[in-house]
Amino acid sequence: MTQLAEWRTDDPTVATISGPGIVTSAGIGHTVLRVAWKASDFFTTTYFIPIAVFSGTAPLETYEFEGNIFDGGGAPRTPLNGASVEILTGLVAGRQTTSGSQPDFFPGATIPPPVAGHYAFFGIPSGTYRLRVSKPGFVTQEVDTKQLADVVLVPQHES
Repeated sequence: MTQLAEWRTDDPTVATISGPGIVTSAGIGHTVLRVAWKASDFFTTTYFIPIAVFSGTAPLETYEFEGNIFDGGGAPRTPLNGASVEILTGLVAGRQTTSGSQPDFFPGATIPPPVAGHYAFFGIPSGTYRLRVSKPGFVTQEVDTKQLADVVLVPQHES
């Protein structure tokens, strides 16, 4: 199948195809790998894979990391907008987003509309990441996650 498929990337300044199924780094950035093959005389299948090249890496498949932030100040727990979510480790350390807001666009991502308390990162390579979640008036939390993390922020008590 690999030999019969048509391979291409959306941005050849990030990654190029050097042979059937062989994707080569061309520069740092994000793009989409597209693979198409004729499944029958009447049907062509196309598969697209978000990929990225980081400093010193080969092209890596990327994913969405997401979760929800809740106000732990009472029952029931309600979605909490405006919390800062930062990735502290890995190739994408320093990336930030805000709960309840539109996430940044990355090639190959289908960006949903903002949802109360929800956060999302796109263009993240596979791995375990440490996230810091903070909002003024709440206790900052750090969590390790592989893809999905829901966090409950507890209000700070004045002393």
